[in-house]
Amino acid sequence: MTGHNRISALSLLLVVLMALSVAFSAMLWFGMDGPMIASRPALKVQVKDQPDPVQLLLPRQMVAHLGRDVDALLLPGDRRYTDAWNAAHRILSHVETADDAALSAEELEALRSDPGLELTFDAAVPLSEWLWAWRGYAGPQEWPPTRHILITLGPSPQVLLQADGETRWAMAPLRAGDSGLNAVLQAIGAEPHHPAVQLPPRVGGFDVASGLYVPASGYPVSAAHLIPDPLKPDVLARSLFADMAVVRRIAERDGADIYTDGARWLRVYATGQSEYSAAPDADDTAAPTLSEALDRTLEFVSTHGGWLVGSSLVDERVDGGAYHLGFALRFNGLPLVQSRPPLQVAVTRQGVLAYSRSLTPPQG
Repeated sequence: MTGHNRISALSLLLVVLMALSVAFSAMLWFGMDGPMIASRPALKVQVKDQPDPVQLLLPRQMVAHLGRDVDALLLPGDRRYTDAWNAAHRILSHVETADDAALSAEELEALRSDPGLELTFDAAVPLSEWLWAWRGYAGPQEWPPTRHILITLGPSPQVLLQADGETRWAMAPLRAGDSGLNAVLQAIGAEPHHPAVQLPPRVGGFDVASGLYVPASGYPVSAAHLIPDPLKPDVLARSLFADMAVVRRIAERDGADIYTDGARWLRVYATGQSEYSAAPDADDTAAPTLSEALDRTLEFVSTHGGWLVGSSLVDERVDGGAYHLGFALRFNGLPLVQSRPPLQVAVTRQGVLAYSRSLTPPQG
């Protein structure tokens, strides 16, 4: 065989091997049991500007009840999700107070059979604080924290809120009408959509909460890889300490670096995780409200590291005189699930007491 023919044969063999590699990779990724659908990945970049509170408190998912027992799943990033949320936002902004409503399981199912929208949020927040996020000022009623809301457009249009972890509901009328939600639901029904089904009360020996919907044909998924936080330790340190001349840097044996001025500490681990803490104020005994804590957090993180696209509030609690907030990331509409929120902030009335950041942003 001549040298030219040998090179041609090797080139052909290389092409065949590359084709087989691609085929086997596709079988590995998309040939698993269960309906896994590849969707177009999106590049996540750092947000430079301070986000609006509503951006951090968007629903994790929504279910559009289209009537005749037809339901559609709406995930963040989808145009229909955005249209439905804009209409729901206008409705929810006009809620003032909600009255307790005794609803049986049968009555709830009847309400879900009418056209409407069911919203599920990551964090459970009192109604007064939800109103602050939705319209800029808090409401008058301290209804228990809720993360599950049903807007029904049946014969008696209502907003229903479920007390988190309980079976009781509260009901409020639609003061601003349907705000275009009915038109949005009709448009969703006229287009191809992801059908949603409600899980039965018991699945595989486990009790299932009422109103839990899952996709009938599997979630749209996409492959992504995680990269280290683009934030550099020295950049974070310079933003936290006004005068670096008085800051001492300590290198630890495990590869971590500690920056301190005696009153505040920043520890940066070899993994890229960073933890900041400040000495608490002895006079700080009463915790701030959620709106105060979130305002301070928005400004603090924007200044010291920046927010990433897809950030959302997933955990909130009061402990002593501090409000603890946890934030996670979404990618292509789905949450990145981790053992603990990758961004955590503890806020008092005096300011941020602690800040933990271990973000690994997903890349398309």
